Amino acid sequence: MTRDFDGMLFHTHAAENSREMQAVRSRYGMDNVEYFASIGVLHANSCLAHCVWLSDRELALMQERDSRVLHCPSSNLKLGSGVARVPEMLRRGISVSLGADGAPCNNSLDMFREMRLAALIQKSAHGPAVMRAQEVLELATTGGAAALGLTHAIGSIEPGKQADLVLLDLSGVGMPCVLESAEQIASAIVYSGSPANVDSVMIAGTWLFRKGEFVFLEEARLQETAREEIRALLTRVEPT
Repeated sequence: MTRDFDGMLFHTHAAENSREMQAVRSRYGMDNVEYFASIGVLHANSCLAHCVWLSDRELALMQERDSRVLHCPSSNLKLGSGVARVPEMLRRGISVSLGADGAPCNNSLDMFREMRLAALIQKSAHGPAVMRAQEVLELATTGGAAALGLTHAIGSIEPGKQADLVLLDLSGVGMPCVLESAEQIASAIVYSGSPANVDSVMIAGTWLFRKGEFVFLEEARLQETAREEIRALLTRVEPT
């Protein structure tokens, strides 16, 4: 079970790859999460990205301290880090949300892709029934709110919560033909959805993206500005 909490969040990457684990063990004589626990920074405000190489002892500590896991499947696959033990984390009641890591190790920053991969990468080891679409959709919505301690305000559509809405058009040729149940809709979003299906986005009651167009941004100008900044950055870092 997750709960809302007060106070400052503690966020770091943890147990991401085997070389990191070896370095921490060599220096401190213990694993990443065990070390965090020993210095008092493993608690309900702790949000740990990746957590690919957690030991059984560390999983128990995460469960005991109600700490959060930020699962980044695309990044873990691109960097060859491994596959986090997400089904076991969920069975233990550990809060798991989805992330994309940084742009250099995740070129798309696409939450639809993260959902699909989060579901698929577990099935070869645990069978086709593991990581159901509805469960994965919850990692991307209520799971993110829980990681931030904001389940009272965001993460689901309920009276009294902030009006954050994403409207999807699931009627295209590439989508399933039959969407008659919540399970079918969740499956369509997780396995077939993409940013192209996003029709509108509302944040705190204000439309930022409406009917396929940005409300406050000039997309063409934004892209050109980004290109200019990238060229300037490359000029600064490339040897003359």
